[in-house]
Amino acid sequence: MSSVTFKGLLVSDDKKYKKYRRRQFWFTILFSILIGSSFHFGSLPTIWTILLIGVMLMIFILDIKNQKKVNSHIKSKIELDPDKIVLRDENNAVVESIMLNKEYTLQLNEKYGLLYESDLKNEIKGDNKTNLIKIEIGGKERRFDFIIPSYYMLSQLTKVVEAWKKNDFQVDMLQD
Repeated sequence: MSSVTFKGLLVSDDKKYKKYRRRQFWFTILFSILIGSSFHFGSLPTIWTILLIGVMLMIFILDIKNQKKVNSHIKSKIELDPDKIVLRDENNAVVESIMLNKEYTLQLNEKYGLLYESDLKNEIKGDNKTNLIKIEIGGKERRFDFIIPSYYMLSQLTKVVEAWKKNDFQVDMLQD
């Protein structure tokens, strides 16, 4: 049909992903506070300086481990075309391909956006920006949570949704 394709990162477990993202936020804040306090290490006794450096190292290691857990939930990919949805694994092999037809109901966020467009209040709660698409096939609903990796892909997603509407697919926009 058309050469417009959206390629995003598929979130395997939205609840765990958000939990680890919330931890990531707090590790970053705590590490930043300790880095800021490191300017006063010269005025602290040596034992406190060593202790603070040890705590900073521990938080840094925990942060790296947590980031690996975050990344473990976004290995798969999703591709949206004007006529199909393709799910790919981390090796880029096709896991599933869903050919769209006018009998299916497609539901997307009304306001989709990039991962780091979350506001601070939502980031603290771990309710950061993930986008979703729900597809109803024969009365059964499937949900795919995904991340938009760039502004270019955000514009591609907009074009795909416009193509779906133009092709008379039933597209409903969900309130955030």
